[in-house]
Amino acid sequence: MGNRLLLKHRNITVVLNVILLLMIMLFPCSALAGMLFQQDLFREIIPETMETGIIIDIPGRMLYFFDSNVPMMVVPAGLGMAKTDEKRGWETPQGEFTVKGKLRNPDWKVPKSIQEEMRREGLAVKESYPPGPKNPVGSFVIQTTLPGILIHETIDLSSAYKLVSHGCVRLRRKDMEQLFGAVSAGMSGKIVYRPIKVAHLADGKVLMEANEDVYGKIKDMQETARKVLSESGVLNEVDLGKVEKVVQEKAGIPVDVTANGPSFQMK
Repeated sequence: MGNRLLLKHRNITVVLNVILLLMIMLFPCSALAGMLFQQDLFREIIPETMETGIIIDIPGRMLYFFDSNVPMMVVPAGLGMAKTDEKRGWETPQGEFTVKGKLRNPDWKVPKSIQEEMRREGLAVKESYPPGPKNPVGSFVIQTTLPGILIHETIDLSSAYKLVSHGCVRLRRKDMEQLFGAVSAGMSGKIVYRPIKVAHLADGKVLMEANEDVYGKIKDMQETARKVLSESGVLNEVDLGKVEKVVQEKAGIPVDVTANGPSFQMK
């Protein structure tokens, strides 16, 4: 795997800063243009890859678009609201999907469930939004085979990278416009839920990334971390004290947890 751009351990893939130079040497700049603008692009462990298509990481709140197994887009995504004591949840579902179609400047029909929520909260009930700057789904929409789930532009820029939608996937306009142009009907996608991600590098280092269990699906995060390490075949190669700290911090960045590796402090 030494000559691959994506370093993989079983089904877990990582993209790191050290790969950027290799990518520039092996690919023309035009193929990397969309990636070089992402300042923190290489600070995420990618949970999964595919030949061509979309991966959405719920705990990491990121969307990845792959072409020829290379991540051409790595962008923040707004996802579904978690359940609280006061409100029902609108969780973004996990699972595989297919792109059904694309809509430009859509006339959005507000789902009945959202109309009911408007009514309960004493808001003016809207049945539809015409194309324009006040349309919540923006100017670019990708339809998926997951019931009720769209990937769309958000007119609320603050919602990118937050859990505030009714289950749909929200992207900033520039990101959504780029994705809209890249995908086509029939393309594959997958939404995954993996708060703990691990990468085993060619030099023997083991990196771990821990994110918040945003939907409360994990009973014991420490146990889950050990299970992921064991399934990845690297449990005996890590410092469990470092692992415990990474899981406690849930900082959402890759950290070296290799036994006898460097110590670290979260800022």
